[in-house]
Amino acid sequence: MDKSAIEKFAVTARVKLRQSVEQRMAVLGIGANGALASVQIIGDVVVVNLNNGMETRLTKEESSHRDQLIKEVIRAGYDNVVESVAYTWFNRLIAIRYMEVNDYLPTHIRVLSSAIPGKKEPDLVSQCLSVDLSFSTTEKERILELKNKEELDRLFVLLFLKQCQELNKILPELFTITRPYENILLKLSFTDPDSVVRDLVDNISEDDFKDAVQIIGWMYQYYNTELKADTFAKLKKNTKISKERIPSATQLFTPDWIVRYMVENSVGRIWLEGHDDLDLRSKWKYYIDEAKQDSEVAERLKDIRKDRKGKSPTSIKVIDPCMGSGHILAYAFDVLMQIYLSYGYSGAESATSIVENNLYGLDVDDRAYQLAYFAVMMKARQYDPKIFEKNIHNNIHSIIETSNITDGDLSGYGNTMAPLDRHSAVNDIKYILGLFKNGKIFGSLIDVRECNWQLIKRFLADRRIDIMVDPTIHDKIQEVVEVAKVLSQKYDVVVTNPPYMGSRGMESELTEFTKSNYPNTKSDLSTCFMEKSTKMCNNSGFFSMINIPVWMFLSSYEKLRSELMASCTYINMVHPGHGIFGSDFGTTSFVIANYRIESYIGTYYKLFEKRGAVDSIEEKERMFFEKERVFAVKQEEFSEIPGVPIAYWMSNTMKLAFENGVPLEKIASPRQGLATADNNRFLRFWYEVDKNSISFDSKSISDSLVSGKKWFPYNKGGEYRKWYGNNDYVVNWKNDGEEIRNFKDEKGKQRSVIRNPGYYFHSCITWSKISSGSMAFRYKPEGHIFDVAGTSVFADKPLLWYLQGFCNSNVALAIGNMISPTLNYEVGHIASFPIIRNSDCEAKVSELVQQNVRESKNEWDSYEVSWDFQRDPLVSSCSDGRISSSFELLRNKMKTSFDSVKTNEEGINSLLIDLYGLSNEMSPAVTDDRITIRIPTEESAIKNLIQYSIGCMFGRYSLDDNGPVYAGGKFDSSRYKKYKVDVDNIIPINDDEYFGDDIVMKFVDFIAVVFGKECIEENLRYVADNLGVKGSGTSRDRIRQYFLKDFYKDHLRMYQNRPIYWLFDSGKENGFKALIYMHRYEPGLIGKMRQNYLLPMQRRYADQLSREKDQVKRGIIQKKLSEVERYDLAMELYSSNPVSINLDDGVKVNYSKFQNIENSRSSKDKIDLLYKI
Repeated sequence: MDKSAIEKFAVTARVKLRQSVEQRMAVLGIGANGALASVQIIGDVVVVNLNNGMETRLTKEESSHRDQLIKEVIRAGYDNVVESVAYTWFNRLIAIRYMEVNDYLPTHIRVLSSAIPGKKEPDLVSQCLSVDLSFSTTEKERILELKNKEELDRLFVLLFLKQCQELNKILPELFTITRPYENILLKLSFTDPDSVVRDLVDNISEDDFKDAVQIIGWMYQYYNTELKADTFAKLKKNTKISKERIPSATQLFTPDWIVRYMVENSVGRIWLEGHDDLDLRSKWKYYIDEAKQDSEVAERLKDIRKDRKGKSPTSIKVIDPCMGSGHILAYAFDVLMQIYLSYGYSGAESATSIVENNLYGLDVDDRAYQLAYFAVMMKARQYDPKIFEKNIHNNIHSIIETSNITDGDLSGYGNTMAPLDRHSAVNDIKYILGLFKNGKIFGSLIDVRECNWQLIKRFLADRRIDIMVDPTIHDKIQEVVEVAKVLSQKYDVVVTNPPYMGSRGMESELTEFTKSNYPNTKSDLSTCFMEKSTKMCNNSGFFSMINIPVWMFLSSYEKLRSELMASCTYINMVHPGHGIFGSDFGTTSFVIANYRIESYIGTYYKLFEKRGAVDSIEEKERMFFEKERVFAVKQEEFSEIPGVPIAYWMSNTMKLAFENGVPLEKIASPRQGLATADNNRFLRFWYEVDKNSISFDSKSISDSLVSGKKWFPYNKGGEYRKWYGNNDYVVNWKNDGEEIRNFKDEKGKQRSVIRNPGYYFHSCITWSKISSGSMAFRYKPEGHIFDVAGTSVFADKPLLWYLQGFCNSNVALAIGNMISPTLNYEVGHIASFPIIRNSDCEAKVSELVQQNVRESKNEWDSYEVSWDFQRDPLVSSCSDGRISSSFELLRNKMKTSFDSVKTNEEGINSLLIDLYGLSNEMSPAVTDDRITIRIPTEESAIKNLIQYSIGCMFGRYSLDDNGPVYAGGKFDSSRYKKYKVDVDNIIPINDDEYFGDDIVMKFVDFIAVVFGKECIEENLRYVADNLGVKGSGTSRDRIRQYFLKDFYKDHLRMYQNRPIYWLFDSGKENGFKALIYMHRYEPGLIGKMRQNYLLPMQRRYADQLSREKDQVKRGIIQKKLSEVERYDLAMELYSSNPVSINLDDGVKVNYSKFQNIENSRSSKDKIDLLYKI
């Protein structure tokens, strides 16, 4: 199956179908903004006057269809109508394509294509005069007319609609009777090479349509791609997921082999446990045989399974409560068919019985429901060619809402019933209608009590049509009763791939519903469905699903795990980790018996080697068959570990660690920190603000108050880094956090959460809650406040050093992978680490840890983003005047540091592995990628040197002193003797040396001062060779190209898009560029820049243009001149209206003041003065 072709088609088809619908609506005078064109009636013609001066003429019948469309747009919204109509036709195109390829159409005539290879005209069009589609006389006349006029696309649309109408007789749930307005919005073509029909027929192989479920499922998922992306983009902006978007946002198509695993081990297992059928067992490749059980367990299993022996195929009830496009139901059909055939049924008998007796399905998405229904019916057609003639009943439903049904709508029912019976029936139906007011939101999570279904059936059959207000209400009531009945029943097997939506995306109704009804699993819809499955499953059945593995480990699901442990039995599990649904989140699939078998040994397949590793679906399947990591475990063993995680791969030796060790929380204090509720307001990177307003040495809250400072170091987690570092942020904690403490919502409720302030400013070790597959604990000296994402452990030294060594060890990593393999390390996980203490081991580990902290601090401080940075290491390493020699010294130094840290880490591992008795289970070795000492490349070192040189030019640094010399406050130009600071805080970047303070000239001077003039050309060549700049030219030319094209990108990268040097940039023609240092900015700076640099550049370009004869060169100069002239219009505005900045506001706020500026001559023309970030 060519999934890339299917994806391209489905995504493109949605766009084209929507555009087609929108164009038709525009022709009918219905605008996206709700505007309606005026209408006038001229005789029998209704004229729609369009805004573009054109008009559309409609018959009165067509006009009535337009009126219906307008009503629907008002009710549902323009976009929802467009989406609904587009998808209706998409579904039907796919279904008809499947049926024609498999020759399932009753006419046996292709509708979209031809059976003759290479023929573009569909056979239905070619044979329109002979095909039997129950044409009326009028329709036959119209067909003949269009055929004679060769209006083939219009003929094609007529025939397509007629085919859909005829298919309604045999597949009514998919080919529903369309509303007239849907027909007038249909525009299809088989002659247009760019049409949806041509894309479908020409670009998707017919072989891919041999498996209905696979292609339908992928079509459904890919069709929703853009809508899903848009939904999640809105979610990032705190827009909740509406009920209309829940299906597209939460649906993921289940890979085929996972479906087979789930169904074979639930539906198949329930049969094999009562019928020892080796032939059937051999057909199920993904069936996991039961582990050998203890004798007592084996005897109990025999007793439990006695009842299975008398079970017939017709009695097995299977439900998928989140069926999507029906993949699971369709494979359950296959497995049930095999069971039926083995029991002696014919294929035709089996097909009817499976549809009517065995399979049940629910979904909130009408579109998915139609596809699931179609998939199941196509399975039935595969075994019974006459299935469409039988008018069989199915149990597949779309969950509807009842908000528009009132008590008055029940008045026409049950009038001949006994009063008590009618009263009882009315109460039951009112109860049901109340449950489904928000049916599209709550879906299958709705719990339905047992009702008197026979009485309700009598009640609905006893109706007076003459007093029914809306005939569609009756159908709706009947359907919701059917759905309620399905939800009230118990099933032998519940098997599903649930919707995935965290509580952050839920609207208020869904949030309140899950809190009230699913308190133990409310954090995600997918886990709510685990709880729901236990309710739907009978007390001798199985439930199986694929799900996110958070429920296995997170503390928020501990109650769920405990309940499952107490009342259910883990039969088997396939744990793929990451890769089944891409790299976004991990997965686990499992089969659980809804009854308890004490000491049962479950079978667990671990399909990943390294935590967080992303493998393909095919690779996961290979691992399943290879049985590389299979574990047989009694679930009681999970309760031996704090938090009851499903750590099925934990060894006996590791379990002893939990028995013999002391939980970390008993000897230290793991704590969560501050949640500001608005980091943009209260946090800054330290280099954004005036350094004089930061207190780096407060050791307590009282110290912070005495300092009078506003900003304090803030531990916010950060990237994977061990031992020391990630000192990036400061927080506004002025006056003991006065502003944060008083940060309240509109109702006066405090928004920020201040946790554990008694630990603020104390030394600690910290880690990032979200990891990348490994843990990294860093030492934080006194002076920091810590964040909710920079969770920390507090203890006295030397215990703190020992704990840091343990937490960064292979032993802790193995434990962490067991109790939280979800890339998320919460305080509770670290608190439960078993700590075994031995004084000799502690002393040795503590010494190695302190060495690593020193090495890591030295390396961190060698980069200028550290607040303890002194000077660039190439400058510090200068010996013989050659930058290349300085680099060799630097690289050797950092390589030595890297090797030292690695040796120490492996030493720590050896000590702890011996202490924990794990030498047979793990190695002390540490791979290079887990060592966080950075060894610079020549390119990175040179680029860092250039960044430092710019700092020296602007006065941030001085060759006469260490560290930042100026980062706010009063500027003192006398502190720069060896290398003079730029006086006006403006350094132009041009394609030539137009100004005396040209950036390349200043850089050359810097290199000469630092490394000497003797090797200046060699050094410049070395710099140019290691900048990654393509092209030829002198070293100065290549350095200039770097400044013009790449320097600022590197600066943004280094300073995480919070630049301290700002690039004034006229645009892509490089007409004008100039750097300034944010901390030295003054309101009059732009006026100086304009007068001393920009206007002279304008004059220079004008002069060049007047003298240049070459037309190509003239064109280049003219573009630069035009760009600069436009840029000057904004500069002129800011020159006469100077703008101030406040360093406390940070880069983001201050930078934006210079963006999107009105052209002084045209308010519609917006200009960015600064390089657009």
